[in-house]
Parts: sequence; structure tokens; C-alpha cells
Amino acid sequence: EAVVKDRIHISREGIFVVILTLSKKTGRLIKTPDIVSRAFIYLDNSEELIGKIRHYLRAKTDRNIANESDIKALKEEIKEDVTHILFDATGHTPIVIPVINKV
Repeated sequence: EAVVKDRIHISREGIFVVILTLSKKTGRLIKTPDIVSRAFIYLDNSEELIGKIRHYLRAKTDRNIANESDIKALKEEIKEDVTHILFDATGHTPIVIPVINKV
């Protein structure tokens, strides 16, 4: 039943994936955050919104010293904050999935 609810939500609101690549040593971003949107917005038509989210992600990771114990909390904060940014801009609440890779 939970899977069906998630799929209905995705079909109505879409999915938004944020992929961060952080340095193991410094906890800072190694490259620009990657963003994938499915059934939500076209990234080409939403450059301003995507820029705002990337700026938020850079600022968030610069303030956060990411170690293993903080990754779960960081993902949850990013999920909540990006959901609010997207809702404020579009009126929709896609499922937001933050992925954090440490290399």
C-alpha cells in the first residue's frame, strides 16, 4: 500500500533528485551539484530555480562539516529545505531525494 501511495504521489507531483559529491577530507563540494527532475519541471526552462537550489546546496555544504555521523541529518535538512524552495516556487511538492557521495 505504501508503494502505491508513493507511485501516485510521483505521478502527480514528480521526483527531484539532488546529487552532491563531497570530499572525504574537507567535507566540501568537489563539483557543482547535479540535479535530476522527472515528471516535475524541465530543467532547461527553470534555470533561475535550479540556480537558487544549487546556491542553497553550496552554502549548506560550506556551513556543514560533513562527517559520517552528520550525513543522515544533512540529507534530511536538504530534503526539507529543497521541498520548501520547490513548493514556494511552483506550488508542487515532488519527492525530493538527496544523494551524497564522498570521494
